[in-house]
Amino acid sequence: MFPIIVLAIILAPMFSEAPWPDIQWGITKPDFVTMFTEYTVFGVGLPPMTMYLTAIPTVLAAYIVLFGDVLQSKSILEEADEARQDEKN
Repeated sequence: MFPIIVLAIILAPMFSEAPWPDIQWGITKPDFVTMFTEYTVFGVGLPPMTMYLTAIPTVLAAYIVLFGDVLQSKSILEEADEARQDEKN
């Protein structure tokens, strides 16, 4: 994947799809105060309870799909254990 990204970095500016990268060397100083106050739960706060309530149908659907996949995987492995007596767990 990395060679394709490097190729895109080179080809995109040649075809005027993107500007050439501006590489700057040095050590950066992250703004920890802004990151803490604008990107964490402690600075922004928790979402409203309605957001959690509206997510319940999606959570239940994901649980049903995952539960079915787990049951199917378990039964496939049990069938494989019957067919292959030479392999033990």
